Amino acid sequence: MNSIKLSVLLISAILVGCVFSGCNAKEKAEEKMKLMTCVGNLKDINFNLRKHSIDHDEKFVHETEPFRSERKLNEEGFDDNALAYFQELIDHGLIPLTLKCPSDDTTETLTPLNPSLKQSNISYLYRSGDLVSMSNPSTQVIVYCPIHHNVALADGSVRAPTIKRSQSDLDSFLNSRTADS
Repeated sequence: MNSIKLSVLLISAILVGCVFSGCNAKEKAEEKMKLMTCVGNLKDINFNLRKHSIDHDEKFVHETEPFRSERKLNEEGFDDNALAYFQELIDHGLIPLTLKCPSDDTTETLTPLNPSLKQSNISYLYRSGDLVSMSNPSTQVIVYCPIHHNVALADGSVRAPTIKRSQSDLDSFLNSRTADS
């Protein structure tokens, strides 16, 4: 009789473990989906940055007037005037929802009832500076996700931490300073 109770307890424990590990797998899959959506958002932002540069003599938004004179770089080299740059991209076709990382619970989502862009709608950081240009595209971070640590480079590519590309590799991109930061 004791062996039957022990077997029932063991089977129950295994079933409980399977249920909890299944939930963990679901959460991991959901987070992976959010990570990939974030990468997609950065690709969309990057595409619109490059599209804007084609229409403006190969210059990014922050390199054109009136934005060039409005740059406000913080100590990390990111621009506190990013709202104006992203608004310019929206005015030229960027979908505003791409400015919110899906893992960001603190950012407000734009809705038809709340259509005006505010800083509280933006998850991503915009990096400007003299070296962030089409002349030096493959090494310069232009947009950064502080949640997933994904980076959009000025050459149009997006990089995410992977087994092959460690967080320290991405940090080296972030630590390289722009000329005026």
